[in-house]
Amino acid sequence: MLADCLTALVPVIDGLVLFALEGEELVARWVGGSRLAAFRSTHYAALGETFLALLFAANRRTVCTLNVPGLDPRDRWWMAVPLREGDREHVLVYAAALRPVSADIVDELELLIVLGARMYAVALSRERERARADFDGLTGLLTPRAFRARLIEQLSAACGEVRVAVAVLFIDTDYFKAWNDRFGHQVGDTILRMLAGVLARAADEPGDFAGRNGGDEFCLVFTACEKSRALVRAERVRVAIGALTAQIPVSHNEADAPPLSASIGVAVYPADASDASELLARADAAMYHVKRTGRNGVAYATRQGTFIRLNIEADAA
Repeated sequence: MLADCLTALVPVIDGLVLFALEGEELVARWVGGSRLAAFRSTHYAALGETFLALLFAANRRTVCTLNVPGLDPRDRWWMAVPLREGDREHVLVYAAALRPVSADIVDELELLIVLGARMYAVALSRERERARADFDGLTGLLTPRAFRARLIEQLSAACGEVRVAVAVLFIDTDYFKAWNDRFGHQVGDTILRMLAGVLARAADEPGDFAGRNGGDEFCLVFTACEKSRALVRAERVRVAIGALTAQIPVSHNEADAPPLSASIGVAVYPADASDASELLARADAAMYHVKRTGRNGVAYATRQGTFIRLNIEADAA
């Protein structure tokens, strides 16, 4: 929208870059026009001190001068407008052209840039608010609300498709509380992030996703995955979680806390449930079947409404 307004006012403008300060780096977050596309991921160090200094000039524009080259050596005219309002995001808008631009139009260009950048900042703020609502702050996985919404979308897409199955894994660690109580919340948070990493790596096929229900409960969805294959993948997740015990960054021995393990319940749509709520409930119930039968295992729902614990040794035989 900003690019359209600028080029409508001054048709010769063929380059537009919006830089934002991320930590200590000025990063080109958006580029308009193919001529400056190479700057799409450029950091401030490549731009020289001039543009970084502009960012902190607060509401002062800088227009092309002979001794300050533009981003592209071919720029015959450029204009940089830094914007900083209180604690809001710092941005720098750069517009350029291959031909000179009349000086009497600069004020109007600056006004357009200021208004456009403010609209962008508002949109970006709203996008980040949505991201905070959709992703768990500690683990980076989907929140319960976002996970459920994604699952409903997935089942809607699968509805009516022939031979398309969607598997849900309900995962609860067995001894997380013992570790959390023994070593403190900082170690507990580290373990939760490690668990999230296992689940994120397990969701390695198109359409797969993972979410955190709260505490040390998680859910994982495998799309286009029949039950037999979902059970194999669930067992891999269980083994990977067990392997985390040796990676927890504390000095401990067997007396400190039991090995970390997980109870995992599996249910598959449409064989075990007709909607998202029922599917989650069936997977949850299968997980509790594992808890009741010794923990550290995988169980699945059956068509008859019962649950069967996966017996790896028997299956291997």
